[in-house]
Amino acid sequence: MKFSQSYSNLKKNEKQFQAVTGVSLAVFENLSHFFNEDLNSYYQHFTMYGGTRKRKMSVRKDGVLCKTEDKLCFILSYLKNNTLQETHASNWGMKQPQCNLWIHFLLQRLFVTLEGMQLVPAEDSESLMKLLETVQTLYLDGTERSIQRPLHKEEQKRHYSGKKNAYREA
Repeated sequence: MKFSQSYSNLKKNEKQFQAVTGVSLAVFENLSHFFNEDLNSYYQHFTMYGGTRKRKMSVRKDGVLCKTEDKLCFILSYLKNNTLQETHASNWGMKQPQCNLWIHFLLQRLFVTLEGMQLVPAEDSESLMKLLETVQTLYLDGTERSIQRPLHKEEQKRHYSGKKNAYREA
């Protein structure tokens, strides 16, 4: 089965690459270096299923995700597009159970990689305070948080940002 998505195919068009993965090629290359180190370190000691490795790892000739870049592209595109596993599997030339296995394995490895790069957000206020003491550059998440809609019109106006179409009485 020939698959259409791969790192080598996607990197030919940077705009398309960013649309599929959510990151630029430059960011991907940087992340790929650390991701590759983590995968190699993991594979030296463990199998994909988490068992202790008894023999040297080898790459299957018929494998879909042979290269580290393909693995990273696979998981980033899954996270960016939030597709059904059946659809994602079809795009990458595999069956859904195999896709599920790769997703769970690669999500864990990506999280470990990002944690090693110190790019994982703080989980509580104490760890945030410790992080703020050591950080030189701070990026804030501008995601909207939902709130209970106030019942009084004046209170509603105070919370309405004006950026969304909302029902307003004339």
